[in-house]
Amino acid sequence: MTARRGPKDAVPNGSNRRYKLRNWPAYNAALKKRGSITVWFSEEAIEAWHPPHGGTKGGQYEYSDVAIDTALTIRLVFKSALRQTEGFLDSLIRIMGLNIKAPNFSTLSRRGKNLDVRPLERLSDGPVNLLVDSSGLKIYGDGEWTETKHGLRRRRRWRKLHIGASDGDLELMACTVTTDDVGDASEVPGLLDQVEGDIASFKADGAYDHQAVYDAAEARGGMSPARVVIPPRKNAVLSENADTCPSQRDRHINTIRVHGREAWEIGSGYGRRLLVENAIYRYKTIIGRELHARDLSCQQTESKLACKAINKMTRLGMPDSYCIG
Repeated sequence: MTARRGPKDAVPNGSNRRYKLRNWPAYNAALKKRGSITVWFSEEAIEAWHPPHGGTKGGQYEYSDVAIDTALTIRLVFKSALRQTEGFLDSLIRIMGLNIKAPNFSTLSRRGKNLDVRPLERLSDGPVNLLVDSSGLKIYGDGEWTETKHGLRRRRRWRKLHIGASDGDLELMACTVTTDDVGDASEVPGLLDQVEGDIASFKADGAYDHQAVYDAAEARGGMSPARVVIPPRKNAVLSENADTCPSQRDRHINTIRVHGREAWEIGSGYGRRLLVENAIYRYKTIIGRELHARDLSCQQTESKLACKAINKMTRLGMPDSYCIG
């Protein structure tokens, strides 16, 4: 099996590379496992499905966060509505003869606003090489066909998905959803707070070329500042202390001035940032290009559950390719 990369994955001279998979049988089996429904009910999940009574007055939750997390994840993976998700869970529970109940659709909608989505445990230890980018997701509203047929020219509304991915195993480490008027750089501190452990390096595109981003990323480096790789703007200028104490951004600017931007990209490893674009593509391919929820808080929960589901699929198996020319 061969694959052709897009223009952004091209080699420096502009020619495209072709890749072939080493592990096609294993990767093919992993793709089939992504549709398996035999692993969704573990003994731990069944025991934690209904929370114990808190012993306090007032209403109590009938379903734990585990139950809501499971139901909303099934909804995302199978792209079904809340009522269909409830019916699907009912049928699974009935077939398996379990002594639990499926959350109804109104409970799923209400609990999704404040659900505490805990990330998966990391597969590897040590500092993280973080790749960050953002992309747009559609929200509920008139589609392109209505606009084309009736000639509507209303401003389309969308949400911005911010993602942080690990350079090594391509796991999604952090994510959030904001309105379309929120800048990319302003969401970096929140994304960094979701990442456990130290950060060895931080790579992002030119939209993140702000001193606040450098400061936030460097502060998460642990014993030494994290290495930040962000292309400076074309009109970027050196800081006031560039001669005596140059910052990482100052060194990037000087390298580009002396050797050129292409040499800087190769020497700094900036090309690895393209992997986060691939992660966003996987998100949109597996989960979809639009959000199901209509409330912003529910949409943020939805994105975190989606990333968690994608990480589970990633752990089943990923393609191992090599260049054939």
